[in-house]
Amino acid sequence: MPHPNRPRLTRSFQRSNSPPSNQPSPLTAQNQSKNAKNATPAGRGTSHRPKERMHHNIPHRFVNALNMRATKCATCLDTLHFVRPSSRCAECGLVCHVKCAPNLPRTCGLPSQFMEHFSETLQEQKNDENADKLNSQSTTRLGGRREGWLRVPRCGSVKHGWEKKWIVLDDQMLQLFDKENMGENSSPSEVLHLCGKDGHVTVHSAVMSSELMGTAPTDLPYILRVESRQRCWPVQNLYLLAPSFPVKQKWVTSLEFVLDEIKKKNNNGEDQKLMGNVLLHLEEGERLDINCTKLLNDELVLLGAEEGLYSLSLDTPGKHSPRVISGIERAFQIDVLSDLNQVVMIAGKDRQLCSVDLKQVISRARQSNSTVPLTPLSSLGIEKITNCHLFAVGQCEGNHYICAATPNSILLLRYNASIGTFCTRKEIETSDPCNCIHFSKSHVIYEFLDAKDPSLAFAVYGASQLNIFPIAVLDVTTAGSNKEELLLCFNEFGVFVNSSGCHSRKKPLMWSRLPLAFAYSEPFLFVTHFNSIDVCEIPPNTADNPSRYVHKFLEIQNPRVLGPAVSPGAVYLASTLHEQVEMLCFQGNAAPASVFQPEDEDDSMSIISELSRLSSPSRRSSSMLARSPSWSPGSARVKSLKGGILKKSSSFRAVRPLTEENL
Repeated sequence: MPHPNRPRLTRSFQRSNSPPSNQPSPLTAQNQSKNAKNATPAGRGTSHRPKERMHHNIPHRFVNALNMRATKCATCLDTLHFVRPSSRCAECGLVCHVKCAPNLPRTCGLPSQFMEHFSETLQEQKNDENADKLNSQSTTRLGGRREGWLRVPRCGSVKHGWEKKWIVLDDQMLQLFDKENMGENSSPSEVLHLCGKDGHVTVHSAVMSSELMGTAPTDLPYILRVESRQRCWPVQNLYLLAPSFPVKQKWVTSLEFVLDEIKKKNNNGEDQKLMGNVLLHLEEGERLDINCTKLLNDELVLLGAEEGLYSLSLDTPGKHSPRVISGIERAFQIDVLSDLNQVVMIAGKDRQLCSVDLKQVISRARQSNSTVPLTPLSSLGIEKITNCHLFAVGQCEGNHYICAATPNSILLLRYNASIGTFCTRKEIETSDPCNCIHFSKSHVIYEFLDAKDPSLAFAVYGASQLNIFPIAVLDVTTAGSNKEELLLCFNEFGVFVNSSGCHSRKKPLMWSRLPLAFAYSEPFLFVTHFNSIDVCEIPPNTADNPSRYVHKFLEIQNPRVLGPAVSPGAVYLASTLHEQVEMLCFQGNAAPASVFQPEDEDDSMSIISELSRLSSPSRRSSSMLARSPSWSPGSARVKSLKGGILKKSSSFRAVRPLTEENL
């Protein structure tokens, strides 16, 4: 149903030499009356040009719900993680943090093409007016000039506070001045070149709290970071504190535009992506919003999308189009249980946990003639579970299990061979939604830190002071090893633990950028960010230095992990840009050596030291059950698992063991 206050936008916006403020408006009579009243008499000049406006004032219609896909907040540009509370506009689909919704401008329904047209026209007009003043014909000049007051760390450290600087973005340089009115001979106090030939520069629209220890939590959402990685030089970071969200958004947009133009100009034709093949390229009308993938065999892969269930042939990458498998309206997560001849998935508008016959899926996926109609798949609901956002499958003592999560509970189901379906054996109520589940050899893990281990005190207690929370749990056990090892991924670091939840490596794994999602394909860990991917090779636990991690950073537009690939050490990713989407097979060992970046051990240990300080007994409450916020990781909250309510649904917990007496 259309928004009650939304006008019908039927006019096509065409390129014009005049800004939108000088073009006719639908309210012609009213505007002409106002213009006649405020008109400047003929022959008299005006001291300034009228301010350009888009005359658009339609508020968003927000609905609060759980975020079902990690993304970027439209207001503060920070990460909005999976199953965290969010506000989504029911009309235009824009997503932001609940606390950020009041700060969004009233631009609901405004076509993105019109906004781009307005910005481009306005920028061209300003460039023409300033052409004589700039007096520069350099071909290396990219984008427009931006300048303004921002704050930077005093003496290079936030421990000394922040100081105001006049920042100028011009001619592929970011210059810092002490005063606004600088002359031609004025020299900046600091210069950051954006066109590094032996490296690359990246702008990060949000920062982690562990990057800037001591910064006020209220300042963090307004900070952006410009990162320069040059070969044979230490990483250089410039932190900028904006006075408001609109100012921050303008600077991020300008920096991203300049860096994108530099990247296009310096592109030498070499592929800088860690990919082996482009499996799928879709544009406009053919575009699919892919949620996940699941391999059926070496030749076929299932695609779970917002548009339904699809199959794709892998024999000739990039040559085949996805084939729809009718009967499934939407598919969010897929797994295959070959022993039971079942495909388990979350599907439909109500996100129902259901199963379909594996043989029927394979027969339809192999159908190569797209003109032949197929009989729709029939799905069977599992225990009438709806509003399910996550599940995992596993085996223990010959029994098949499913652990499914809903916003208010976690359900453990076991397969009943006599009736041929899964039955609920345990239900645990939670006050917050679970965001990661993993089956080990004898446990279902959704919280798994040993609070008695002193080496994990920084994660168990100290992280609550910095709003650090879990994102994923991954099995990183070395092939052939009988010692299970898990990587517990938090939003600011990763911790390696054994099957008992105790430290298995001396040093944690630190992230240098805000992570969105994680995937592991031995021996590579894939961490997706807003516009890049971090590939980290995890050495075996038996290596001489198992805590030395090497990162490779590659730029890719809006990456999203879909699932494991056929090739070892590879995953499938989706990359979206405007109206195009690509499905890639990402190879972990295909990165050029120039992008290798070893982890800074001093920085990581200083962060851990600070977290350890926060976790000291004098800094924390004596009561475990009263700790806040609810997303703080790891406190060993003792609560009966026999139908009891978990007061805090944070970090990783284990239901153990999976035996009849405990179910």
